[in-house]
Amino acid sequence: MTNRSITENNVTIHRTAVLCVSLLAVIVVLLPISAGAQCKNWYVGGVWEIKQSGLKYGIIVDLKQNDRVLIGTANISTNLNYGPVKAKGTIDGDNLSLQIFWQDGTVGVYNAKFLSSGRLDGNGYEKKTPNITHIWQSKKQFKCPPPPSFNVPLNTYKGKPKPKPVSSPTKPKTEEPPPPPMKVPGIIATQAIFSHPSAYTGFVVLTWDAGPDHPYAEVWYKVNNGEETFLVEKGKGSRQVPVERYKYYTYILTDAGKTLATINVVGN
Repeated sequence: MTNRSITENNVTIHRTAVLCVSLLAVIVVLLPISAGAQCKNWYVGGVWEIKQSGLKYGIIVDLKQNDRVLIGTANISTNLNYGPVKAKGTIDGDNLSLQIFWQDGTVGVYNAKFLSSGRLDGNGYEKKTPNITHIWQSKKQFKCPPPPSFNVPLNTYKGKPKPKPVSSPTKPKTEEPPPPPMKVPGIIATQAIFSHPSAYTGFVVLTWDAGPDHPYAEVWYKVNNGEETFLVEKGKGSRQVPVERYKYYTYILTDAGKTLATINVVGN
C-alpha cells in the first residue's frame, strides 16, 4: 500500500468520525427540546375559557388544583347570571378530564390533551350520549408550574435604604360606559343557551319590569305564534325558562289585558 492510499484512508476515517460526532451532538441537543414540550405536572388552576366548535359562547371555569384533582365552578361566558354550577375533574400526565353539572340536570364531559403549545384540545359530550361528541379547545396557553425556590440570602445587611422614586401623576383610567338601562315597562331576554352543540333543550333568562303602575303584571309566552300560555304574575323579576332548538318564542309582559312589552327569542 502506498503512502497516498494510507493518507486517503486516514482522511476518510477522520471525516466519518467527525460526521458521527456531529450527528450525536444534534440528537443530544434535540432530545431536551422534544421532552420539554410536555410538563411532568400541568397546572390549570384559575379562571379560563373552554371554546366549543359550533357555539357562539364559551364556558368560563374557575378551578382549584390539588395535585391531580380539580374542583371548582363553571359558567356561561355570555350570561354570568346563569351559574355558577359545580365542576370537577382530574389531570393524568398530558390528559385532562373535566365534568360540569349543568342546572338542567345534564352532565357535560370534557376530555382533552395538552398540545406542545400549552393549549388543551379535545372532545366533549353529554354523559348520557357519549357517541355524540364536539370539539373544544382552551383559549389559554398553560405552562409548567415553576419549581419551588430555595434561595438563601448570603448577606442580611441591606445597606442604607434607597430613596423612593417620585412617581409622576397617572392619568385616570377611562371606564366603558355601562349599558343603557331597560326601558320601563319592558322585558328583555338573553340569547338561547345550550350546554353543548347537540343539546336539544336549552334556556333563556328573562328579565322584566312593569313599573310602579303595574305591580301585578303578568308574563305570558307563545311558541311558533301559537296560543299564549301563562308564565308568572309578578310586576318585576327575572326567571330562567326552557327553550327548544329551532322554535320561535314570544314573551309578553301584560297587565289587565294590555300589552306592555314583548321580546322574541329563536332557539338556535
